[in-house]
Amino acid sequence: MTGLSSRYRVVASRATWTEAQIACEVDGGRLAVIDSVAEQVWLASQAKEALPLGGKHGWLGLSDHRVEGTFVWLDGSAVTASSWETSEPNDQNGYEDCVEITEDGTWNDIRCVLTFSSVCECDGLPPPTPQTWCDTNLDSDCGTCGNVCSAGTTCVDQSCRLPS
Repeated sequence: MTGLSSRYRVVASRATWTEAQIACEVDGGRLAVIDSVAEQVWLASQAKEALPLGGKHGWLGLSDHRVEGTFVWLDGSAVTASSWETSEPNDQNGYEDCVEITEDGTWNDIRCVLTFSSVCECDGLPPPTPQTWCDTNLDSDCGTCGNVCSAGTTCVDQSCRLPS
């Protein structure tokens, strides 16, 4: 989709919001920050296919940790394009500070200690055409976006390995 300059991947292993953010950072990215309607539309279209692999929910880089009711992206920016589910955000029972995207592309505030898959975004990489959703079990994106398995190895469980 034109106007997007990031690469994305779903991390299917389940983690808390903080663990997911750390995992994205280790991989050279961050939890996804949606800063345009085009990006939201594109991510929503991809979520339907990718999220069921990790349980139908994926963490986004959005929370209201600092000020209850004021959602801010990890990069400090305000929400400019949103796709909240009906009656969300609602801070149910006073514990919902982190945001997930569901397989239908809508957002929900939820407890940060729950474990879900996550959506990582890698900025600053050359934008592929069309936009890429990294499948980190492919030989060309094994474990991280752009990690290519060497000759004679294949990607198994997000690691390049010799055939058994």
